Amino acid sequence: MATLTPRFTHSVSLIFKIQCTLIIAILSGSLLINAQFTMAQFGSWGNLVILFGIPIIGLIIPSLNHTANESFLPKGIKICLRLLITSFYPNLVFLSIAFLLHPLIEQSRSAKMPIIYLAFLIAVISLIPYIKIIIIDETGPIARMLIIFAYLYFFPTTSYRLGVLGFNPYYADQIAIKFNGTSILAIISYLFLFATTGYVMHQWRFNLPKFKINSKIHVTWLFIICLVACLELNATAASWHNIFYHFDWQPVSGPLAYFVMIVISVCCYEEFIFRYAIFWQLLRFKHPNNKAQILEPILISSLLFGLWHLSNLNHQSLPATLLQLIGAIGTGFILATITLYTGTIWISIVLHSLMDLVGFPEITSAFSQAPTTFETEYMLLIALLEIGISLLLLLAKRPQAAFQQTMVHLQAK
Repeated sequence: MATLTPRFTHSVSLIFKIQCTLIIAILSGSLLINAQFTMAQFGSWGNLVILFGIPIIGLIIPSLNHTANESFLPKGIKICLRLLITSFYPNLVFLSIAFLLHPLIEQSRSAKMPIIYLAFLIAVISLIPYIKIIIIDETGPIARMLIIFAYLYFFPTTSYRLGVLGFNPYYADQIAIKFNGTSILAIISYLFLFATTGYVMHQWRFNLPKFKINSKIHVTWLFIICLVACLELNATAASWHNIFYHFDWQPVSGPLAYFVMIVISVCCYEEFIFRYAIFWQLLRFKHPNNKAQILEPILISSLLFGLWHLSNLNHQSLPATLLQLIGAIGTGFILATITLYTGTIWISIVLHSLMDLVGFPEITSAFSQAPTTFETEYMLLIALLEIGISLLLLLAKRPQAAFQQTMVHLQAK
C-alpha cells in the first residue's frame, strides 16, 4: 500500500481547514440574511452553538494527533473531539451546500431533483479531506472502532439536510416507495457509505470482504449453521401449530423498490457495521489463547448488535424490545460465526435479508406489539440454539482451518 507523502498530507489538511472556514462563513451569512429560515434547520440555539463548534475544532485538528506516550486524559479528549467531528461534520457540509444552492431552487422553474443531485455530488466530493484527516489518520485501535461506528451511524441522516432544497428523505422509509429520484439518491448515499467504509478499512490494512468463500470449509457444517439461522423466519408463525401444520414462508408484500431499500439500508448496513467494520477490527486484537482470539470478538460484536436494537424503544414496548435484544444477540452470534467460517459477509447479508423480508404471511412482526407466549418461547429457544450450534462449530477441530484462512485474509499486506 502506497504511503502518502507529507506534502500531500499537508495539502489535504489545508483543504480541510479551508472547508471549515467556508462552512463557518456560509452558516454565518445565512444566519445574517435569513435568521428564521436558518434557525429552522438547526432547531434551537443550543444546536446551532454546538454545530458551529465543529468546524472551529476542525481548524485545530492537526494538534489533535496523539502519540503513544501521551497520558490518558489528553488522549481521551482528543479522541472525543475527533468523534464529534466524525459524527456531525458531514451534516454541516451537506447543510452548507444546500444553503448555497437554495437560491437556485427559488429561481428555477424546472425540476428540483437535478439541483438536489448536484448538491449531493458536491457534498460527497467535499468529504474526501474529512475522510483522510479525521478518520483514516486515527491510529488507536479502540478509537478507530469508535470513529468508524460514529461515521456509519450518523452518515445516513446527512441527506436529510438536503430538505432545504425540497428533498424528502422520509419517503425512502415507506413501504409504498417506488424507484424515483428520491429513492435512488437514498440508495446512492448508502452505496457511497459502504464504499468509503471499505476504503477506510483498506487504509487501516484490512482486506475488503471476499466474494468467494473459504476453500477449507465443510459444506455440511455450513448447511447446518445456515439452516439454524433460517429458523428465525418462523418468528412470525404466531403458534407452534402453524410451524408444524401450516408451514408457509412468503416474502413480505411490497414493491421491488421496498425490497431493495430494506436490503441496502437495513441488512447490508447492519452487516457492514457489525460483521465487518467492528468484527474484523476486534479479530486483530492479540490474545494468548487461540480460542479466545475468535470467541471474544464474536461475543462482543453480538452483544453490541443486540444493544443496537434498544433504539427501537421509541416505537416498541419494553418487553418486545428486550425480547428483540436477546434475539439479536443470538442472530449476531451465528452471523458472526458464519462470517468467520466463510471469510465473507455476503452470506450473512443474504441470511439477514431473508430474516427481514420472509416469513409467515399476514402476521405482524413479533416486536410490533407485546410479545405472546409463543413469540417469547420461540425467540429464546432460537437464540440459545444459534449460540449453541455456533459454539459447536467454533470449538470443533475440523473447522479451525477455515477460521485461520479468514484470519490470514482480513489482514491486508
